Amino acid sequence: MGKHWIVVCDAASATTYESDELLDRLTAVHKDDHPDTRKRAADIVSGDRGRIRSAAGAQSAYDRHTDPHRATIHAFAHELAIDLRAAREQGRFERLIVVAPPVFLGELRKELGEMHGLVATIPHDWTKVPPHELPARLHRDLPPTAGMDAR
Repeated sequence: MGKHWIVVCDAASATTYESDELLDRLTAVHKDDHPDTRKRAADIVSGDRGRIRSAAGAQSAYDRHTDPHRATIHAFAHELAIDLRAAREQGRFERLIVVAPPVFLGELRKELGEMHGLVATIPHDWTKVPPHELPARLHRDLPPTAGMDAR
């Protein structure tokens, strides 16, 4: 059996842990922060883009086609998916488990698609869970098929 990677993430950060197939000990191998998703939408978009001044001097903003906060969440999911695909192609792990809050997990699933080696996704926010508690949670919440050969 090969290495498992467990990615515990949300829209603003991701910690990647490495483990063997038993998932009893996790070792952090990478931490990625995306602070833009913690900003308010008004802080993400700067300047007066989208402002229209009428002849009377009143300003109005036209509707944006994309919510800036949602766009930063999508960008982080996209970046994370690229990094995970590259790591898989480099043989850095054989099986991947992703744990994320449901909304971000949905974005990440779209970006990962049918990624080879992705054996399970868990829709929870464990980013604040102490690392020593993660193995017990994984054993509790993983589907039975996650430990099977997924190559």
